[in-house]
Order: sequence, then C-alpha cells, then structure tokens
Amino acid sequence: MAGNEAGHGAIVRNRDLIDVWIEAPRGNRKQVIYEKILSLIDITDEPSKHLKSNIMKFSQFFGLKMANNWQKVGQSRNRLLQNQVYWLDKIIYRINNESEENTCSDEEQEPPCRSVGRPRVPFEEASKKTKRRHVAELTTDRSANELQFAVNVVSGSNHSEVSPQIFSFSTAEALALMVDLDISVRGPENKAIVETNKKRIQAELRAKLSLIVDKPKPGYGSSNDANTARIFFHNPQTSSDITGVDRELIEKFAIILGVLASGCAIDMEKCASLLEEARHLYIHLYKWYNMPNTVHKVLVHGCEIIDAFCLPIGELSEDALEARHKEARKHRLSHTRKCSRTGTNKDLMRVLLLTSDPFISSKRKVSSKNIRNAMRQFRTI
Repeated sequence: MAGNEAGHGAIVRNRDLIDVWIEAPRGNRKQVIYEKILSLIDITDEPSKHLKSNIMKFSQFFGLKMANNWQKVGQSRNRLLQNQVYWLDKIIYRINNESEENTCSDEEQEPPCRSVGRPRVPFEEASKKTKRRHVAELTTDRSANELQFAVNVVSGSNHSEVSPQIFSFSTAEALALMVDLDISVRGPENKAIVETNKKRIQAELRAKLSLIVDKPKPGYGSSNDANTARIFFHNPQTSSDITGVDRELIEKFAIILGVLASGCAIDMEKCASLLEEARHLYIHLYKWYNMPNTVHKVLVHGCEIIDAFCLPIGELSEDALEARHKEARKHRLSHTRKCSRTGTNKDLMRVLLLTSDPFISSKRKVSSKNIRNAMRQFRTI
C-alpha cells in the first residue's frame, strides 16, 4: 500500500496503480499513472525537473510490465491478483522522510536501490559518451539502416508523447486506410460516416473495376480473394483514385506480391532494394499509423525468410495442395475400391502418387502466360 511506512517514507507499490491503469483510456495511461504516483507520494511543493523525469520513467516501466501481465491473465483482474502477487507487492517508487528521492524500477527491486554514489541521470541529459555506451549493444547486432528505420517508426507512431506530432493527409486517404486497416471508430455519428464512405468505395470499385470487395460469400469467407487482389493491383491508378492510397505504393506492393508468388528464383540484392524502397515510402506517407504485422514481416524480414528456404518462396504455397482437391474427388469416385475405408485410401494414395510422378510432371507443358504479362520490374527481380 502507498503511504508512510516506518523508516521508508512514501512508498508506491504496483498494487496501488493497477485499478488506475485498467480504468484509464488506452492512449493516456502513462500520463494518468504519472499523476497517480505524484498524488500517492504527497508532494506539496512543485516537483523538480529531475523528479518529474524519474516518475515519468517509472510510469512507463509500470505500463509496459502491466500490459504484459494483463495479456497473460486474459485481461482478468481477479486472475491478476491471484497469479501476480509477488509482482503486485513490489515497490515501484519510494521517497524518504527527508524528501530525498529514492526510486526503484521493476527490474531493480532486489537488492534495494542504491543510496550512495553518483545519481543516474536520464538518457536525454547524459553525455555523448554515456549515450554511446548505453546503445553499444544495439549497434553491434543491428545495421545503421535497421536502426534508422526503427527510429522513424517509433518517432512516427509514439502515442505516449504529451504533444504528438500532427501529420496532414487527405480525407479520402484517411477514410480508405481506416476501412482497410480497421482503425477503431467510436460514436454512432463517426461510425455512420465511416460506413458511408466504405459503401462509396465498394460502389466505385464495383462500377469501375467490377470488384465486389469485403462482402460475405456463401460457402466460404468473404469476396476478398486472389482474383480480386490481382484486378486491384493491375489497375493502380484507378485503385488509387478510388481508395486514396498512393499509386506508387500500390505499384510497389503489386511487384512485391508478384515476386513472392512467382515460383522463380529471386535476386536477393534487387529484392532487398525494392523492399527498402517500399518500406521508406510507407513510413514517409503513412507514419501516423503503425505498420501492420503482415506488412512488417514482408518489408522488413522478407529477404531473410526467402533466403532461409532452398526452394523459391512461391513454390511453397498451398496452391498445389488446393489444386489436387478436385482430382482427389474424381479419383476417389472412379479409381478406388469401396469395400472398406482402408482400401479406398490406399487406392487413392496410389493414384495420387502415380499422377504426381516427377517424370510425368516434367512432360506437362507449363503456360508462360503469367510470365509474358509480368511487369518489367517483376522480370528483372
């Protein structure tokens, strides 16, 4: 509990902050925790700059650890109180009776915080030599381009800042991304606006490209399939005019997806250059929105994943397996015994092995239609 304990002064434990963190708005939790710690340590005078900096730092530490524990317990307060007793009783902040600051982070609970020696200063106020020492571990494992990209992502999507930077974008662009990326919208009026513009985009895609987008389809999923994507990316200018997404970004994504699905050997240097260009273009245009995980895996780790496999990445898709479903049904009906399930499956396996023999498959004529119609950049990569 927070309060004046014997010999320790004002103490703030993790347990004192969990209810405030749960009830606070998601984008304002750090500031709410900061104000709660100030109220618990009961400082009557204006806190110093150093004290404010340390309290803000430990507010951030608590928020990160609390978010991790909150996910582990399935966002249940009762399970959190039962399973995280040791962490809840830890001291996150302490100030003694003489108003001398003595802080403890979650990772420095045991042994107790040191009370001797030169006090630590925040990273922003440290010397260049100290900053280089703190980031030495990062620079040994990561290249300069990776660190620069990480800085751009963090600086463009850090919602914890008190005064975040405002980026301008068109109405059509914002609405298109809101529909595609499922940004949360609250309030009936805002939801009605988004739904209206979503219907407008769907209507224009159907009128100009004959595409039925994001509609439930009887029997399986929605209408967002591979054929829809091909038509969308094959008409980048029209798609850009309708959705508001940058045309160059659509073209680069079309090339990247075509390269990954081609089944051909890929030039790693050219592919890495293409991914880097698309990555920087995305950050430059839409740094106000966190990059989705799927896009991040392709643009950041795409070359590493491709290089880890012996075969081209396009040959590892499920297309071949799905193409055999129709043949499996035909062979089961016409070329298997129906006396027992074992006999049926054995006959089916024999027929499938026979029709997939490498020598027989090599005699099949492969259509070069897709290769002929591929874009010039696609063929060079």
